Amino acid sequence: MKSKLTLYPIIIFAFFAAALFSANDAHAACGSVPAGGSYTVNTSCAFGGTIDGADNGGILVPAGKSLTVNAGQTIVWGPGFSIQVVGQIAINSSGAKLRQTRLWLHDEDNDGYAKKDTNSVFTRSGSSPGSGWRLRSAMQTYEFWNNAKRDCMDTGSGSQHVYNEDLDDLMEDRDRDRYKRPGSGSNAARRCVGVGAVQSNGKTYYKGTSGNFDFLRSGDKLAGDDLDDGNA
Repeated sequence: MKSKLTLYPIIIFAFFAAALFSANDAHAACGSVPAGGSYTVNTSCAFGGTIDGADNGGILVPAGKSLTVNAGQTIVWGPGFSIQVVGQIAINSSGAKLRQTRLWLHDEDNDGYAKKDTNSVFTRSGSSPGSGWRLRSAMQTYEFWNNAKRDCMDTGSGSQHVYNEDLDDLMEDRDRDRYKRPGSGSNAARRCVGVGAVQSNGKTYYKGTSGNFDFLRSGDKLAGDDLDDGNA
C-alpha cells in the first residue's frame, strides 16, 4: 500500500511537467507590457527581456493562449499576486525560470527613464540591488527594446535630466543660423539629446547635455562652416 501512495505524486508531477515543457511555436513578443501592474496574455507570446514579467502584479494566461518562457529567461510576478494559467505555459528546459519577486531598472537620476542599455534585474529578497536602482513600476515607460525610451545621460537628479534619445547625424550650431560650428567635434555624429526641441529658422534644434538647443540634423544645414558661431 505504501508503494502505491508514493506513486501518486510522481504521476501528478509527470503530467504537470509534460504540460510545462510541451512544444510551443508562439514566440511573438508580448505587447503592451506595463511598467507595473498585472498583465494578461491576450495573444500567445513570450516576454522580450532576459529578466521580465509583471512588476507589482500578476500574470494571467487565459484559455486558448500560451506563454513561452525561453531558454535562460526568468519571468517574474509580484509578491502578493499569482500566475494563473488557464491556457498553457511552455517553459524551456534550458535554464528558464519562474520567480515571485520584484523587477528593478537602473535610474540614477530618478527621472523615470531607465539607463540606456541596461536590463531589468531581480533579487531573491525583492529588495533593491543597490544605489540607483528603481522599481520598474516607477518608470515612466517600459520599452526595453527602444533606446529612444531609455536614458542616455543617467546622472544628476530630476526631470530636467531626461536625456532619452540617441539621434544620428546631429551637428553643432550654437547660434542656430544653420551653419556648422567649426571643428571636427561639431561634425555630424550620433548624440545624446534631451526631451523637447525648439524651432529656429524653420528647422528643429535638439537639446544637448549642456541643456542648450545646439544641435541640428546635418541635412538641414547650409554649406560651409560658421566662423562666428556666437552670433546668428
